[in-house]
Amino acid sequence: FTEFVNHLPKLDPNSPTYAEDLRFRQGIIPDLLLDVTSIDLPENVAKMLGDCTLADMKTLAPGTAYSEPASTTPSHAVEKRQKQVSPAYHAAARSLDAELGSQPGSPGPVESELNTYNSGKVLGLVAGAYAELSSAFHVIIDLIASQLAEEHLQFFDIDHGMCKSIFLQQVRRGLGRAL
Repeated sequence: FTEFVNHLPKLDPNSPTYAEDLRFRQGIIPDLLLDVTSIDLPENVAKMLGDCTLADMKTLAPGTAYSEPASTTPSHAVEKRQKQVSPAYHAAARSLDAELGSQPGSPGPVESELNTYNSGKVLGLVAGAYAELSSAFHVIIDLIASQLAEEHLQFFDIDHGMCKSIFLQQVRRGLGRAL
């Protein structure tokens, strides 16, 4: 998105709003670009990821998100936060487009570029304060473990399920240390 943001007027470092203006220009910086074009995905995963998807990792600290009434849905707080990621990206894109002079109501260059990735859906990978992960995070973990198992099974003759479970454990352990 840098190619579009660079067309904005140069910022004045002496301006009292310099820090806010600088942060505004950094409004769209995805953490991951998931290119799964060469992977044969199950239908439900293919629907979620498309061929090329932007993903943004978020953490959820203890606070108001956890103080809402209890839900019957597991990991309700992180699932709720996951659903907020894509609309936030589109709002930031529209703000940047407005700054570039695009007409309200029609997608500008930044939002159009955003829409080229998985029809504009940005995947929210959320880790909660109590070690819970969003469903999208679990899909990515499963995809990584499946690919590692496929690669491993080219050289060793073991049960696919067992091999995948070994890699699931390794990926989750690595994430547990990182998060």
